[in-house]
Amino acid sequence: MTNIPINLPAANIPPANLPVTGIPALDQLSKLSTLGSSANGAAATPNLNDLGHFLIVAGGVSTAIMVIALWTIVWKGIALWYAARRGEKGWFVWLLILNTLGILEIIYIFAVAKRSDKKPPAPPVGADGVQR
Repeated sequence: MTNIPINLPAANIPPANLPVTGIPALDQLSKLSTLGSSANGAAATPNLNDLGHFLIVAGGVSTAIMVIALWTIVWKGIALWYAARRGEKGWFVWLLILNTLGILEIIYIFAVAKRSDKKPPAPPVGADGVQR
């Protein structure tokens, strides 16, 4: 049995200069994925300018993700510390499970944890039952 090459129509491949997703890094990736073959089935050489641009955009995206992760970790740590110190198990579990980019944590820290709805500690009582 012989292998018969099949050439798919080029109409299914999006043009390299049009965005596909609206996300720059993914658009660049889609442009790079179309570089491996041309309409007539011959291998195409990748354009190094496109590859370099993709790496720069992808580096910017990964930097943004790292900044967002650091932002979230800091606020989550502070909120979890407050919830643990106040003995609020429900808040602790919700803060630990939900990832809201720090929004829920900021609300908890500035609206809930700052309220002093806990009773003041009772004065110490001696062994004879008299307050001291």
